[in-house]
Amino acid sequence: MSYWKKYTGKLFLKQWGVGMMRCDIKDIIRQKKITAPVKWYEVADKYCSYADPFVLSRPDGTYHVYAEKVTSDALDGTIELLSADHEMNIRSTQTILKKDTHLSYPFFYEEEGQTYFFPENAFGGPLQAYLLNETKGTWQLQGIVLNKRLLDATIVKKNEQYWLFCTMPGPCKHSELQIFYSSSLLGPYAPHNTNPVKKDPSGSRPAGSVIEVDGELYRPTQNCRYYYGQSIVIQRIVELDADHFREEFYMELKPSDGSPYSYGWHTINGHGDCTVIDGQRLHFEPWQQLKRKLFKK
Repeated sequence: MSYWKKYTGKLFLKQWGVGMMRCDIKDIIRQKKITAPVKWYEVADKYCSYADPFVLSRPDGTYHVYAEKVTSDALDGTIELLSADHEMNIRSTQTILKKDTHLSYPFFYEEEGQTYFFPENAFGGPLQAYLLNETKGTWQLQGIVLNKRLLDATIVKKNEQYWLFCTMPGPCKHSELQIFYSSSLLGPYAPHNTNPVKKDPSGSRPAGSVIEVDGELYRPTQNCRYYYGQSIVIQRIVELDADHFREEFYMELKPSDGSPYSYGWHTINGHGDCTVIDGQRLHFEPWQQLKRKLFKK
């Protein structure tokens, strides 16, 4: 089935959508499954996708979902704020960050009452950090974190060090995991002594924030073994320091056949009682796909 999807998928337009669940992401890790129903944000325009969702639970019981928005024809990418009510219904959308290049993967890190934001801009420049003021709805640029073009940069703190996981553009963008580390969240970051620390298309590229559960670290990764966005593989980090890295397969998350987005999942994040995920579905559009290939070239 995966081989079939890999090759026939080239004839279809792939549309990404964002789903919300009322559950703690830590319980998904403990139970090794998702039991809560997914409420999908339906977009009427099949050429418009929302992907790479991150969520912040607000004190009033509502939710802010930050995600990439991209249109198939332009292949642009902006960071959008999807505001959801108490019942996880998306009530409004707003563009909060737009550049001349493709933005995606709006990774967040909370520390000492501050929320930092590290959007991916791998095809436009180095990784930059912003400071979020949710009350005012503003972003303040903090500067360059790492002067490299990074895909899906994801940071976690362990043993008084900040560890940045990512891949890089190129033929190994789905398979070669890179790690950088620093004593400060905003850098400077040094490369891990054994980069690339892992070469595996089925569980290297980050797929969301690292989750700490009962003293263990679990890293969501993208399974791109047969095609991009096939499923999410959760890895358990076993060893992590400047000279060593080892992780092991823990579980796989993938959509059921009855899901409206059944072609694959590739990002999962949680905050409080809310977990968000993205999924992709297919629309038969062979001529549009050819047009997209020519546009990219």
